[in-house]
Amino acid sequence: PTTLPQGTINMNQCTDVVDGEGRTGQKFSLCILTPEKEHFIRAETKEIISGWLEMLTVYPRTNKQNQKKKRKVEPPTPQDPA
Repeated sequence: PTTLPQGTINMNQCTDVVDGEGRTGQKFSLCILTPEKEHFIRAETKEIISGWLEMLTVYPRTNKQNQKKKRKVEPPTPQDPA
């Protein structure tokens, strides 16, 4: 509550959410991966960061499912009136 927001992340572009401690050395941190950048967030307790992980992992799964649903649409072929 005392931390001011420092940016925004378009979670519709999120490809993965992983543990951030190995990359940052910070306990209770997550790494949110997008095609352009790695974003890091941190919490004060394991319970809080676990809650964030549970909520945020929905996005990459949903984004992957939505990519599979997109299909190539072919333009209609002109038909002869004859």
